[in-house]
Amino acid sequence: GGIIASSTIIESQVMVVDLNDLGLLTWNNGINLFTGATATALKTGEANTSLIISTQGAGVYAASATRTGIIPWDLPSKDELNEIYVNLTAINAGISNSGGTIIDTFNHWSSTEFDINSAWYQDFLSGFQNGNGKNGTFSVRAVRWVNI
Repeated sequence: GGIIASSTIIESQVMVVDLNDLGLLTWNNGINLFTGATATALKTGEANTSLIISTQGAGVYAASATRTGIIPWDLPSKDELNEIYVNLTAINAGISNSGGTIIDTFNHWSSTEFDINSAWYQDFLSGFQNGNGKNGTFSVRAVRWVNI
């Protein structure tokens, strides 16, 4: 289950955000590799997540944590993460009404790589986006695109 996170419809799909946080995780599995996960646009989190996992391999890190359930979720791209921030009040109301854990105001990882050592994150208090070292720990909230 999840909450619709955007009014943007792409290819008859809408973005849904997971009801629960996946915790504080590093972006990578401890090894800085360039994954090629540089897409920023809406609907690119899935491809980015797949690239990260295929490059990083085994381990518990942001992208891999989104794919551990029965239904595959994704680490949001930079623009998907910003879409969540823009709609945060409505999303948190829906999450709260559905019994999930509201999205905190801490920093959240995106699936978008900044460079070999860093990836984009978003501060959910100020809306600021920037790169940070991949070995840092930030909150992770998964998304997926579903048919409407």
